[in-house]
Amino acid sequence: MPPLDAVTPSSTPADNDLLIGAYMASGNTAHIRRILENYSSADDGMASDGLRVGFMMGKFGPGLAPKERDSVTIKVACTKYDCNADKSKFLRVMTLGTAMWSLQSLSAQDDGIKKTLSEFFSRDARLKNLFAAEQAAFGNYLMAILFVSTFQNDRAGADQDQAYELMSKSASIYERFGSGKEAFEPFMNLKK
Repeated sequence: MPPLDAVTPSSTPADNDLLIGAYMASGNTAHIRRILENYSSADDGMASDGLRVGFMMGKFGPGLAPKERDSVTIKVACTKYDCNADKSKFLRVMTLGTAMWSLQSLSAQDDGIKKTLSEFFSRDARLKNLFAAEQAAFGNYLMAILFVSTFQNDRAGADQDQAYELMSKSASIYERFGSGKEAFEPFMNLKK
């Protein structure tokens, strides 16, 4: 096992756990910052995908989907990052995702993590914008799946059928790593 100071998460989710444990034992927020630095070195697409996985994991658990929907996100990530040829990029997205999930969850009870998490994303304009965009996309996704689950078995008329299909399409685009803009486009096609 490497010395604690040498642990820098990249594509090993367990490194996040090790550094969280070190923070819990010491109160030293440098361990939390090292977890988050993985986002700094990730390109925009990978950082966004990691945030998305983290948000979905925080809401729906390791399946990354509500019970009434097929869990496709992990499979799509595997394909997108060609995990059959080289697992490192796929595991990096999962490491980023578990970092976001665990730190957001822990920040509800720990002010040190909460402050470090907030400061980290607010001090880097690129990551702040990616975080805000993914938060907005996740909010839209939650609205879409709420609509879909509400009207899945109880649609009355063509307008509700069309709305159901568009919301289901929106959710599917999001689950398959479409951009927030792409996932929001079906909303724009709803009849006013």
